[in-house]
Amino acid sequence: MSTDALLLDSTFRITAVNDVKYDRVARIFGERDDLKFSLDINSEIYPVFVDETVQLSIASTLNLDGSIVSKESAAAKGGWRDVGAAGEVTLADQYDYVVYGKMYRFEEGSGETM
Repeated sequence: MSTDALLLDSTFRITAVNDVKYDRVARIFGERDDLKFSLDINSEIYPVFVDETVQLSIASTLNLDGSIVSKESAAAKGGWRDVGAAGEVTLADQYDYVVYGKMYRFEEGSGETM
């Protein structure tokens, strides 16, 4: 896979799981030495627990060659779940749980803190 498509690929320790607000959805919090994250997941199909380690990757595309798919060609394929339906191998095949879409909130810090 093109290294340009992979924006983040790291192991994090889960520090907290908040599953109080919604059924089947939990907000998980994780950290490594220099980075923290929070993410909403479907905890019914992918349960995560405090002190567990998870591999978190953020990529700009699911294509292994790093090519970006236009909105028109993605719509013609029927969405991300249909991308590998014709036997095409994608980045999603390498993970147990995949979230696909736009990040709608992130916070930047100063220096090396994002």
